[in-house]
Amino acid sequence: MRIDTWDSVFVRARRRDVHPWLADLGGWQQWWPGLQARTLGGSPQRTGDTPASSATGDGPASCATGDAPAPSAHTCALSVVLQPPGARQRTQRYTVRLATVRADLGIKLHYRGDLNGEAEFYYLDEPSGCVVHYLVHAQAGPQAPVPRLAADHRAAARSGLNALKDRLEAGREPGAEPDPALLADQRLAIAEFRARAAAAERGRGAATPPEAR
Repeated sequence: MRIDTWDSVFVRARRRDVHPWLADLGGWQQWWPGLQARTLGGSPQRTGDTPASSATGDGPASCATGDAPAPSAHTCALSVVLQPPGARQRTQRYTVRLATVRADLGIKLHYRGDLNGEAEFYYLDEPSGCVVHYLVHAQAGPQAPVPRLAADHRAAARSGLNALKDRLEAGREPGAEPDPALLADQRLAIAEFRARAAAAERGRGAATPPEAR
């Protein structure tokens, strides 16, 4: 059985504030309702500004990246027991391994167990915050509770996303003006994007033969 599901939530926070909560797998059970986890693969590695195996912040991650909200180390793999909300929903069990970290942009994960496949969290800027997206592309495992597997997983993901939103927006009044730091981050991101686009355009122009211009 093929499982393709997604969900998203708007958070009044910067991408750099959202990212550490998701990149630190070992902290998930501190804020994700219904999720219990056990660390796999030995001791977690220390965090830094980039993945241990990548100096650029993009690419395969030997562990995680960023400044963790509470712990000083990140976990690379978990054994997860996920109980979707609702009395009749069946528990899902699988391992989660951190595959790729894109600093302040998102993470990619490998799932094995009741879900076999890949998942991804990524964040897109909005005028007063960012949207956190969650995608899953997987097959149901041989022991998976198949009839409602996709719907139950999405319900559990929605519960986690809402809990993350509540934690990051704690103390902020609805309708309050955007955080000045958030707006500064977004202006910087726009400027960097325009600079890259201009550089790419100049590169294309330089590569075009004079007779074709």
